[in-house]
Amino acid sequence: MKIDRMLRVNSMIQQLLGEFMEKDLKGMLPALTTVTAVKTSPDLAQANVYVSVYGSPEKQAAALDVLRGHRVRFQSEIAHSIKIKRTPILHFFLDRTLEKADRVMNILGQLHIADADAAAAPGTPGVAKPKA
Repeated sequence: MKIDRMLRVNSMIQQLLGEFMEKDLKGMLPALTTVTAVKTSPDLAQANVYVSVYGSPEKQAAALDVLRGHRVRFQSEIAHSIKIKRTPILHFFLDRTLEKADRVMNILGQLHIADADAAAAPGTPGVAKPKA
């Protein structure tokens, strides 16, 4: 399957799942849950669905359980809404991209503070002293 077609299929599945979650799972999900990405296999047999769940690890696990429990309904919605030769089997995963990005930003912030402290300390080796 061509790459542009795969991207369109991924996007349509992502949109459908988001709409389904908003309408039909309202109140069932323990925390704000967003579909961040869908990646289908080239033969459309499988689709990995990545979700971001705002909340504690317990709420994240509970949200994944709800989504996995409704997998067959999701697949049925996809089969009725998108004209593709095969409806992929959905697999749900927690998207940890935001957590990783936040961790990197915290580390960079700590390095910046450490650099500023090192530059301010008198007689620090490797730091040039300003000329008077």
